[in-house]
Amino acid sequence: MSTNTNFNHNMFSLNINAAYFVIMELKREDHDFHFHIDTNKYDEDVIVHIFKNENVIEIIAFKEGKKYYKSIEGENRNGNQA
Repeated sequence: MSTNTNFNHNMFSLNINAAYFVIMELKREDHDFHFHIDTNKYDEDVIVHIFKNENVIEIIAFKEGKKYYKSIEGENRNGNQA
């Protein structure tokens, strides 16, 4: 079994924890939000896709302990305009 020695588990933990708190905060605001979380085994980045009524309204990326927003309101799960 091969492991990636460059993977920073502490940074991944920080990013996934930050994503969790953002999701909990948004869920308190509106129960109609749905979330999809992307991670991979090659880097520590965590990406959260936020959906409302089957449309992506925002993507938040957590990289190197920082939060980056991309608002794409109006696209559905297939990337087409609603």
